[in-house]
Amino acid sequence: MKTALMAAGALLTWTSLSVAADYTSITLEKPVERSAAAVWAKVGPFCALRVWLKTTCEYTSGSGDIGTVRVVAGRFTEVLVGKTERSYTYTFSEPNPTLYHGTLSVVPTGRQSSKLVYIVFWDQEKFPTPEAKTKERASNTQTFSRALDNMKEMAEAR
Repeated sequence: MKTALMAAGALLTWTSLSVAADYTSITLEKPVERSAAAVWAKVGPFCALRVWLKTTCEYTSGSGDIGTVRVVAGRFTEVLVGKTERSYTYTFSEPNPTLYHGTLSVVPTGRQSSKLVYIVFWDQEKFPTPEAKTKERASNTQTFSRALDNMKEMAEAR
């Protein structure tokens, strides 16, 4: 009986720890007056964010294929975990106290038009209040909306 109670207590403790995640996401889109292939050629390389996010980026391993590791702004380590002809998905490696993913893609909408799509997915459990969660969402929305504006400008430039 004592063993059963100890096991039940351990299970309750483990269960309460494992349900702490609070996932959320944002999806942002921006139309572009260029073909999807032309847009991707300008904004799609894994370290092209140097230009459109106006930051630093360097590969610490790999060359832009799945498994490539980049360091952004000298402090965020991101790993390329998925890639298609006109998209990639990355995840934070460090610092990453909670789950964080980003996906950038270009979707054709016509012969000479497309749209940029940026999806950011994260676990907001580390933000202790609804206000802090709202502030983080607003910050991510602002950062990646600005990035999409910059990408559009790059892609449509002659």
